Amino acid sequence: MDEFSELEFDLSKPIDEITNAYHRQQAIDQFAPRYEAKLVKSKNYKGFYRLGKMPDFDDKVEKYEGFVQRLAEDTYGDAEFPGWAFWVLFSPFIALFVVLLIFTAATLIPILIVAIPLYAFSHFASIYLYKGGFFPSKSLTVVEHLYVHSDGRVVVPIGGDLKPFSFEVDEKMKLVSHYHEGVWRSVSMVRRRRQYFQLKSTYHGRGRLDVRDVYTFLEGFGLRTEVRHTTSDSGGGGGGG
Repeated sequence: MDEFSELEFDLSKPIDEITNAYHRQQAIDQFAPRYEAKLVKSKNYKGFYRLGKMPDFDDKVEKYEGFVQRLAEDTYGDAEFPGWAFWVLFSPFIALFVVLLIFTAATLIPILIVAIPLYAFSHFASIYLYKGGFFPSKSLTVVEHLYVHSDGRVVVPIGGDLKPFSFEVDEKMKLVSHYHEGVWRSVSMVRRRRQYFQLKSTYHGRGRLDVRDVYTFLEGFGLRTEVRHTTSDSGGGGGGG
């Protein structure tokens, strides 16, 4: 009995339905990591929903990738690719990659020498401004999870030694969803140029991360919505609602 037999109880399916690659892939998808909206049980956030990555997200990723690897092994077997064939086919590409790497390093190093100190200064300046009572910068409001109350109160856990940023949803705010190459990347709540939060995906191992629960919950506040689509070659584009 292999790992996939353990799926029978969780999915309430007879084991004979999980014997081919298609049904196994369906079963695996049940364990895929998702961005969710769940009621918080801790006293500190009583009545709030946690939106985004759940505490067990990384464990789900590990389990999911293990199932996917086992499926690939069962599907394609242990066929080995001859070592000499690898070098014959890919040595020109490896040489080209090394040349491009050297050229890129020679070009980027001078830029990085200037850019890194400027970025560090900007980041620390944003932190000190927020500590001084100013609105947090966009870089500080990019998070993997946040807390939302059904009455419109939102708590954004900035992290580090900074206190969480909190605000109340109002009708002038807008929800902006960003998709890159058709894959969900983030959802933001904005008002003009001000970003209240950007709930961002950092896990790109699955084609389409399930964020319907998160978006449906936020959409329940009746805000205007906008969808932006970008591609690697265009760098822009979008639509609204």
